[in-house]
Amino acid sequence: MGEAEAARAYGRYPELLPEFVRDARGEDGRQVVVLRWEESQELARLSLSRFPAWNSVSLDWSAVPPVESVEWDDGAGFAAVLRRYGAGADAVVVFWGDLSVPTVVMPVDVAVRRAAELWDVGPEFWTYPLDGDVLVEARWGSPVVVGRIPSDPAQAPAPVP
Repeated sequence: MGEAEAARAYGRYPELLPEFVRDARGEDGRQVVVLRWEESQELARLSLSRFPAWNSVSLDWSAVPPVESVEWDDGAGFAAVLRRYGAGADAVVVFWGDLSVPTVVMPVDVAVRRAAELWDVGPEFWTYPLDGDVLVEARWGSPVVVGRIPSDPAQAPAPVP
């Protein structure tokens, strides 16, 4: 998929976001920012796009060995990993494997508290604690994987989030 086509597809189905994100009057929903395509791409360049791709929705962990791989298949396990690796960050970016679901930014504590709802959007997504050095990959039926973000953005192209 080319850049222009990806930009057109991006964010077409915000109704697929968790209900708390769509509730602008709720305490947690007020703290979530839904990103425009350009904003999502800029944050991807700092994180997700620095990883080599295995296919359109998976990272190649053989090229960049993971820091940790945790056998969890639910929101509680994802929350534990995010709590540990998001500590110290003010916010976390959530990139969905489906471009039609827009990227969002929220405080880490909201993401941890609402991890099960984020997990349910699945089947794959990545979280990047802002200004951090790790990316967390969550995929249904697979371990939650944490990897250090490569410092060289040219290491290999990754999927467009």
